[in-house]
Amino acid sequence: MSDPSSDERPPTVLLVSDHDWLALALGSAAAGWGYTVGRASSVAQALHVADALNPDVVFVDAWIGAAGDTRVAPARALRDAGAITPATPVLSFSANPLTREERLAALDGGVWDVIELPVDTPVLRVRLASWLAGKRYADRLERASLHDREAPIYNLRGLLSRARELGADAARGGTPLACVAIAARSSSSRALDDAVSARAEEVEEGERLRAAWSASGRASDVIGRVGRAEFVVLAPRTGAAGARVLADRLARALDGEPGSLRTTIVALEPTPSGPDDAVALVSRAMATLQRPHPARSADRTASH
Repeated sequence: MSDPSSDERPPTVLLVSDHDWLALALGSAAAGWGYTVGRASSVAQALHVADALNPDVVFVDAWIGAAGDTRVAPARALRDAGAITPATPVLSFSANPLTREERLAALDGGVWDVIELPVDTPVLRVRLASWLAGKRYADRLERASLHDREAPIYNLRGLLSRARELGADAARGGTPLACVAIAARSSSSRALDDAVSARAEEVEEGERLRAAWSASGRASDVIGRVGRAEFVVLAPRTGAAGARVLADRLARALDGEPGSLRTTIVALEPTPSGPDDAVALVSRAMATLQRPHPARSADRTASH
């Protein structure tokens, strides 16, 4: 399966507009330039389309989401929700003249440029090509990185690399290795009005978990992000019982009781046989995060 952010795939553009004529005009132009086009009629829908499309550029209707005096900032909403990266160009298009204050508000909301119709398509095409080159360069750097984009922890690639190192060390030293998969349980204390606020809360909760582990975890532990609010921690020289202590300490750091988190603990005891065992340990822990976790389900602990 090819990498969805690979330079080998055609560039992609996400159109966010509830006006069919505007989406058709911009989409036809982009398709003619070789872009794969995805369409969303609301910011909430754009979150889901972006997950599947992984857009290289986003076109937004300047008036999307307008309701009386209430305006949303699509660019900021998409970035805050993790649907696009900070390197993704977002362009705002308006069929009506905009005041200076409206332009400034759009730019303050995170768009890269505000374009009034009719569009000078040759100029737009050249500018998109330049922005696309920068976006794909940033994507290549991220794919090669071992670290998370948002925080000083590992990404999945880095986590697996460290797992191989820790597995080899544990095999040589004859010591156990534990793995803790962590995610927050769904909270019913705060109502979620829509998909945008739900996604933003998920990202916020992920940062809260990450910060709490940084404050309560051990310096020897290795933490990596495997989802917006899901993490896997490798605990060297630690068995299942010790890993449970670490998970309970994290819950208390979050002002919760043990059990307020979704945690799965898998451990290699007395010792892994080598790097492959440690990688398999991470894979098993990650698999549990993909399964449904009812609010009253018991946390899982397994030793091998």
